[in-house]
Amino acid sequence: MLTNRSAKNPRENQHKHLLRSLEYLPSIPSLRQEKPALLGYKIKKSDIFEDAMTHQEFLDSTQLDAPPPNIHGPLLALWLDRTGDWEKAHNAAQDLESEVGAWIHAYLHRKEGDALNAQYWYSRAAKPECRLSLDEEWTEITKALLPA
Repeated sequence: MLTNRSAKNPRENQHKHLLRSLEYLPSIPSLRQEKPALLGYKIKKSDIFEDAMTHQEFLDSTQLDAPPPNIHGPLLALWLDRTGDWEKAHNAAQDLESEVGAWIHAYLHRKEGDALNAQYWYSRAAKPECRLSLDEEWTEITKALLPA
């Protein structure tokens, strides 16, 4: 929890909303740690991702008929892929304008067998072409986005 929480702080909700929006930052730990400090709070990573699920919880959620309501953006694309809907996963990835989105896009094109397109998206993600299995890469991406 935020160390600065107080009912007397009228800007608390604004700050809380801003902190939650940081979930969309690229998967760069330095960005996630530095941005909240600008608000003057002493923040732990768990404060930013208080509604986030663990990697295992996310993996378990792929057994459901529909994604949990707190899954959106990059996680939605990965959830859709894991549940067998490559087309919807690809559409979701196309809407992501970040390095993480490019990484997911690259992974999806590699899965599709389109190596040239995957190569382009890996370069947009500032990542080397992946040599892991598809399942290992999916796990690597989700672990980069979620707490352990």
